[in-house]
Amino acid sequence: MFALLDLSEEASGLSLKCNPKLAVELWEQHPKVTPAWHFNKIIISF
Repeated sequence: MFALLDLSEEASGLSLKCNPKLAVELWEQHPKVTPAWHFNKIIISF
């Protein structure tokens, strides 16, 4: 699985798998990009 999208009306995010180094850069550059709580830390959710 590389992407996870909740299609319900309450959904406000998309989870994507990415390189761990890129994930850290994205977290630092974009405050709304956060680690997905239900995946390990190499997955990001925004």
